[in-house]
Amino acid sequence: MRNVAVQMYVSLDGVMAAPEKWSVPYWTDDHEKYAYERLLAADALLLGRTTYETFAAAWPKRTDDTFADRMNSLPKYVVSSTLKDDLDWNNSHVLSGDVVGAVCRLKQQPGKDILLYGSQQLFNTLIDHGLIDDFRLWVFPIVLGGGKRLFQGAGIPSGLNWPTVLNVLTVMCMAKGGSDLLHDPIAQDLLASSIPARLAYVWTDGTPRVVALWFHWNGSELVMSTFGGAPKLKALRSGDRVAVVIDTNDPPNRMLSIRGPVQVSAVSGVIAEYASAAIRYLGPEYADGYIRSLPADVPMARIAVQPEEVVLLDFETRFPSALRALGLVG
Repeated sequence: MRNVAVQMYVSLDGVMAAPEKWSVPYWTDDHEKYAYERLLAADALLLGRTTYETFAAAWPKRTDDTFADRMNSLPKYVVSSTLKDDLDWNNSHVLSGDVVGAVCRLKQQPGKDILLYGSQQLFNTLIDHGLIDDFRLWVFPIVLGGGKRLFQGAGIPSGLNWPTVLNVLTVMCMAKGGSDLLHDPIAQDLLASSIPARLAYVWTDGTPRVVALWFHWNGSELVMSTFGGAPKLKALRSGDRVAVVIDTNDPPNRMLSIRGPVQVSAVSGVIAEYASAAIRYLGPEYADGYIRSLPADVPMARIAVQPEEVVLLDFETRFPSALRALGLVG
């Protein structure tokens, strides 16, 4: 069974209309790369008439462009009561009449995602019938003050009850602006917690390892600290992605896969972030005695990450399997 996946540009006040007029100043190579990845994950497009006509006037004119080549080659299903099947854009097909039934039949076919761009009226119709499986909302730091909004909010549809809470799986932060990094309440709570964790990393021989640590989140940077010598420091410095495994009393465990610039440094003595985490976890009195018991020149590793992408994963498996699932090891 296929998923209907939505990719939508949205302003801070929920407007999704005419993004070509207001999203361009924020566009970066990161947006381009991510949009292409999402396009590769789909093997069909689902569009309303207005969005289709806008796309059909632009995409066929683009050549020597891998993104355009895929847009032009994919099957395109257009929901319209006025268009006929003699459409000029390659591989385009009209869905008319029972749109909900037609989309249900598309979902029952084998294949990749069905990608929905724009198409506010169609989007809300599909929400009303519980047919959207994956929301990819690109929130831009701009308030437009008017225009078509993504969620109509009219009445109580059968697919969603208002208000509704969506399960946020991934939040990405783009270089020139976008949504806050950690809107995910679970990830936010985990990073603000005082529970111990383990850092998963790849050892110099390519095998996955984990090391116990405490971490400190200051709102923009995740600082982790652990005891370590030169081999551990060398292993920790490789790559631009780390995985932080949060210890929980009961499965599933929580893993935060964090991508971004990683800085690892050797420190002699207890670093401030380690002391702060110890106080939060152990309490001031016990933490003070514990820290005083450590050698003044105890070797420590300070791992600082400025997250560009955070993925929250629940798992009930061993670390190597979880790391392979995240692409940290082969």
